[in-house]
Amino acid sequence: MKENSFVRLWGYLKVYKAAVLLAVFLKIVSVVMSVLEPFVLGLAITELTQNLLDMARGVPGAAINSSYVAWIMLLTLFVPSFMRLVPISNYFMTNAVQSTVRDMRNELSRKINRIPVSYFDKHQFGDLIRALHQRCGDRLKCSPTKLFAGGQCRHDSYFGHRNGSLSECPAGS
Repeated sequence: MKENSFVRLWGYLKVYKAAVLLAVFLKIVSVVMSVLEPFVLGLAITELTQNLLDMARGVPGAAINSSYVAWIMLLTLFVPSFMRLVPISNYFMTNAVQSTVRDMRNELSRKINRIPVSYFDKHQFGDLIRALHQRCGDRLKCSPTKLFAGGQCRHDSYFGHRNGSLSECPAGS
């Protein structure tokens, strides 16, 4: 039975676990904060509307709750700063993915160096390299943070894909 693609990929990414987990955490925080921003603005609008309606009805002691609105506005200024986490998250994930691809390619290079010379008499070296890199390296072009953020990934391969997984890649075998 073949291993799950993510399990095999995690074997390479495990070395960069801290960067990957930090990138995923920062992405989650930025997504949560971007979802909370309209809610926080809604709190200020609701409070202002209620205060104004109370003042219009002539409720004794009705006034604008300026301290509450000020805290909400301060929070509203603070929440968008979490959107600055997106490029930081992308930085960590990109470094981890590029390092993983480098490690995979180095492993492929070591495996190619063990192939007997007679193999290269029958096959062109460029075809072998292209096949190995496209089957393995293209799988990582889709950043794992894109998966967590709801993005979609395309995995095209020059030689086609039998099962669409990294199990075609000889790097882990």
